[in-house]
Amino acid sequence: MNLDKKVANRIFKLRQELNLTQEKLAEYSDIDVSSIAKIERGERANIKINTLEKILNGLQISATKFFDFENVTTKELIMERLNNKLKNEPDEKSLEYLQLFEQIIDISKK
Repeated sequence: MNLDKKVANRIFKLRQELNLTQEKLAEYSDIDVSSIAKIERGERANIKINTLEKILNGLQISATKFFDFENVTTKELIMERLNNKLKNEPDEKSLEYLQLFEQIIDISKK
C-alpha cells in the first residue's frame, strides 16, 4: 500500500475512532468537508503538508502518533486530545477538570 493510501486510511480510521463526522473534522481542521471526503476516499493524492497539518490539528494528534500506523491505541488518542485541551489551562482549572472527570467515572461505575 502506498503512502497516500495509508494516510487516507489513517485519517478515516482516526476520525471514526474519535467518533467525528467528516463535517466536524472539516470544521475542526478549517478545511472544506468535500476535501476530507476526497482525501479519505483516496481521490485526492499528494495532499499538501499544510492540509495534513490542519487535519492533524483537527484530530488533535501529533505527527509522530499519526505516522505510527500500527501502534497507537484509542486510549492514547483520547489522552492526547485531553492533554491538548488542558495544556493552555491554568493548573487550578486543570485540577478542577480532573476532579470532574473522576466524578463522572465514579458515577458511571454505579
